[in-house]
Amino acid sequence: MKNKKIVCTILLFLIVLLVGVTGFYYQYKKMEEVDKVFETDKKLKEDVEKKEANIPKVAKLEKSSNPGLKEVETFAELDNYLSGDKNVYIVLGQEGCTYCERSMPILKEVAAEQSIDIIYVDLKKFSEEDYQKLMNTQLIIPGKCNKYFIDIPLSKG
Repeated sequence: MKNKKIVCTILLFLIVLLVGVTGFYYQYKKMEEVDKVFETDKKLKEDVEKKEANIPKVAKLEKSSNPGLKEVETFAELDNYLSGDKNVYIVLGQEGCTYCERSMPILKEVAAEQSIDIIYVDLKKFSEEDYQKLMNTQLIIPGKCNKYFIDIPLSKG
């Protein structure tokens, strides 16, 4: 009887020990997974910082004597702004686009508050010839405005 108690006590001790060791093992594995997630997050942040460092600074827009949102319907009108000596902010959109229509009041407000010109190009009003001229310009989509974090020529974006 005494031997049975000792054997049962030893078995109970071994079971408790096994459960404890298994619990610690799984906790250790979970911590390794958490460390991997943090390491991946750290690498992603470093990659973004490297890409952001390569993004050129945006040119300062000059104050306009007649600020506001200027809508253009032809490439000739747009070219008047592009060939000028002032930096301009150009927004490409089209009639019927919900996002474009929602942004119009905001763009008008920003242009008025900052006293700058914002040029809105309605692509639906452009002829095919004007559209091709636009695509052949040296305009770029800044890195901060696309998912690649690099400047992209308009014709490629």
